[in-house]
Amino acid sequence: MGNTSDMNLKDTFFQAFASRPRPAADRIVKSYVHEGDDLRDALADLPREELSFADIRSHVRDNLWMLTPEAFQYFLPAFMTISLMPGASGSSFVNELVEALTAPTRADILDKYALLAKMPLVGGLTAEMLETIKEQELERFGNTLAAFDDRVGDLTQAEGEAVLTFLETLRKEPAENFPFGELENAIDRYWARFSGT
Repeated sequence: MGNTSDMNLKDTFFQAFASRPRPAADRIVKSYVHEGDDLRDALADLPREELSFADIRSHVRDNLWMLTPEAFQYFLPAFMTISLMPGASGSSFVNELVEALTAPTRADILDKYALLAKMPLVGGLTAEMLETIKEQELERFGNTLAAFDDRVGDLTQAEGEAVLTFLETLRKEPAENFPFGELENAIDRYWARFSGT
């Protein structure tokens, strides 16, 4: 983020979430996550304004699911700011953030396994194993939907508008970064409700 427009977005994100308090160290990572010590230790004393892309590469990586809802909300303006830095939009972290901001549907699970069924199976997986995994995901769908609601269900209008602005800004990135309509899904399923129009 180098130009004035980028700095305005950063200010918008941080101002929208200014009232979100820093969670205590024991509320950074979900209590049932046993492998989250590194993430908790890295974020426990780090002000969100100082979070860097290096911190994300080293500690957060693909572990957004480990964060408690309050930690996710506290760090979200930094996550969005960093995701808009030049070259970041193609990273796995940005894809994970967009996924975390997308209301899940059962159709997502069905579509994923329909696609996997057409691909050569790897790692010794059989078609029967894939079917079993699909059924397990479908059984856990209620938990997935509840996790999304816990993460973003109580955001204010200003916070929701900030997230919508973030997703709309990402839509200006090269289409190959989000080839399956991920941003449109995120916006249409949930965030469009925060539009000022």
